[in-house]
Amino acid sequence: MSFTGDWSVNWDIFRAEYEDYVLVTGTAEKDKKIQAATLRSVMGSECRHVYRHNLNLSVAGTGDPAVILDELEKYFKPAKNTIYERYVFGSCKQEEGESIDNFVTRLRERAATCEYGQLKDEMIRDKIVLGVANESIRRRLLREKGLTLITAIEMCRAAEQTDIRMRAMDMSTTSPPHTEAVHAVAKQHSRQNQWKQSNPPRTGDTGLVQFTIPGDVLKVEHAQPGALTKEQLINKYRDVFNSPVESVPGEVHFDLDPNVPAVQSAPRNVPIAMKAAVKAQLDKYEADGHIAPVTDPTDWISNMQEQEDVQHVNQADYLNVSSQRLEQIRRHTDRDECLQALKNTVLMGWPDVKEEAPLIAREYWPFRDEISVQNGVLFRGQKVIIPKSLRPEMLTRIHSSHIGGEACYRHAQETLYWPNMQTEIKDFVSTCSTCNVYAHNQQKETMLSHDLPTRPWQILSMDMFTHRQKDYLLIVDHYSDFWEIELLPDMSAETVIKRCKAQFARHGQPERVITDNGPQFTSQFTRFTSEWEFEHVTSSPRHPKANGKAESAVKIAKNLLRKAAHDGDDPWKAILHWRNTPTENMGSSPAQRLMSRRLKTSIPATNKLLEPVVVVGVTEKLRHRKQLAKSFYDRSARDLPELEVGETVRMKPLPGDNTGRWRVGTCLRRVAPRSYLVDVDGSLYRRNRVDLRVAEPTARATHKTDGPEAAHAPEAASAPETAVEAPPTVTEPSPVRSTPKAPSSPVGAPPSDGHTYTRVGRLSKPPLRFTM
Repeated sequence: MSFTGDWSVNWDIFRAEYEDYVLVTGTAEKDKKIQAATLRSVMGSECRHVYRHNLNLSVAGTGDPAVILDELEKYFKPAKNTIYERYVFGSCKQEEGESIDNFVTRLRERAATCEYGQLKDEMIRDKIVLGVANESIRRRLLREKGLTLITAIEMCRAAEQTDIRMRAMDMSTTSPPHTEAVHAVAKQHSRQNQWKQSNPPRTGDTGLVQFTIPGDVLKVEHAQPGALTKEQLINKYRDVFNSPVESVPGEVHFDLDPNVPAVQSAPRNVPIAMKAAVKAQLDKYEADGHIAPVTDPTDWISNMQEQEDVQHVNQADYLNVSSQRLEQIRRHTDRDECLQALKNTVLMGWPDVKEEAPLIAREYWPFRDEISVQNGVLFRGQKVIIPKSLRPEMLTRIHSSHIGGEACYRHAQETLYWPNMQTEIKDFVSTCSTCNVYAHNQQKETMLSHDLPTRPWQILSMDMFTHRQKDYLLIVDHYSDFWEIELLPDMSAETVIKRCKAQFARHGQPERVITDNGPQFTSQFTRFTSEWEFEHVTSSPRHPKANGKAESAVKIAKNLLRKAAHDGDDPWKAILHWRNTPTENMGSSPAQRLMSRRLKTSIPATNKLLEPVVVVGVTEKLRHRKQLAKSFYDRSARDLPELEVGETVRMKPLPGDNTGRWRVGTCLRRVAPRSYLVDVDGSLYRRNRVDLRVAEPTARATHKTDGPEAAHAPEAASAPETAVEAPPTVTEPSPVRSTPKAPSSPVGAPPSDGHTYTRVGRLSKPPLRFTM
């Protein structure tokens, strides 16, 4: 046990260590006399003195370790006085040279006996603020708002480390004056006779003679006694330097332990100024027989650095290319003006500043230390610098496997280099015809939302679906999400229009109806929109996302019908319950938003709940829901640039086209936002922007547009589409209007030349026997 410091703390530490020792060694299982003897042997001489002279133990107690421990506990931890302990704690201050961690540790030890309870951390914090030695730290702690114990300790540690670093910086920036003296122990760079010259205020004529420096100008801050010169050192230890060196007669044999490695000192060069003196002294020792030169290999390495011959390694010899290819690179390098200027700069040496380097070689300045010339070929590290005339061939070789642009660059950057290589590789890959023909789908574009309705049944979406070999028409309201389904005996336009009239007579005329480009929504439906005075907006073919409201409602309706059929229930009851169920984050059901009342179902409800109540705030909730959906959708989306009229494009393969080729066509006009009419192989298609990509330059050069005759070319056999009398009326979405607008003339329709066109604008050419 240690008797230095607080005995009570030391006793707690000793007792815990003794109990662990007894447990580990198995002494606890032995006789009590053995345990007592073990305790006396490990307690230390000072503690044994206390045991012998200060404890009142009986004969039986001396053989019981528990009694000995209890008596020592009473001696080292007498009854404490809380008032005195708090006085000792309050008197603690940081000593000079004491670190903040040691100060905090001392405070914690003192506070442990003060019975502060929950106020312990606050008392230690206050004592740190009051007892810290640095006044600037105390000011910072007092300015800190909401200061905690942890914050106070961290601030003190940071200030302490800052002071240490500042003192180290001040010491490193002071250079000592040069002294012609030999240091017996210290190195030559040790500091001595430091002084600092300050600039005093102007006081006029000092009255001193010329070349005399006033005392307040030159201040010697620190001085050390001068080191011994060579002569003083020799005179002081004359018996060492002047006594003759004698040899031991006979042959001396040394027995070395083979397990002990030889002492190997790091080799060092002798300064130029000392070489002559060192050589003369070594020659003198050799002449006197004190040392002998060693020319054979030995495990004991000399401190003198061995001079090695310079080895020349030609990197071009290890290049994994044929000699013909290497010669080709060398010839093209000789003809490249930029690389010749770079080669001359490397051989002559780079200038100190970039502006002095040749203009055409400055782009290599950032990595000039990596460039070398070997056998007329330039290297950047292990990479061959390719001349400009060979870069097209290298691009073709890099992309020979038709992998992506990033993969091509990762493959090429290991062995080749030229400025802007990554950009040129990506541009080359993007213009590859083969890669464009078999390209992947384009990334989705950001979401375009329809206009927000301000009242029920204002904006509708329609779609048709088939369930169990039966056709249905679905109409969904954008305001309430309420949808109606109608069983269709057939898929004709007349039947669809009749079902729409029945729904419009029940709920009222809408202002806008959004559909796809089905054959039911063509010329007859156009006349219907004019008679009933609503706007008809169609989406791009093969792009169901544009009519997402109807697609989502169709999914819900088919799921309800499928589950009702599986259980043998009435599907209309399932639809009734869905219409009466509150929508998530809306606070009301579709029926409440459309009819301002709840529908009576088989679930009991009071008459008060069935009374009509107008639902308010629906538009704002719809706007918030759309914004939230758009923010999540747009995270992985980006907009594609708009296509120009007459621009050569490639169209996504049609369903059923197993070749997977993107065919070349021409953009004729923009039909709607992100919807274009294109001419592909003489046929007209309306497609969304995500299904069209800008063609590469080679495709633009080979593709020829023959004018209007191209639209009359035979229809592509691989992509048949249902023929209708005329293309649908397409209008761009616009803000909701209180007065319906009469439908505009067809957008993107082919010229009125007496021919019949399909619903997407392709020329319909029936067989000759049907025209006779």
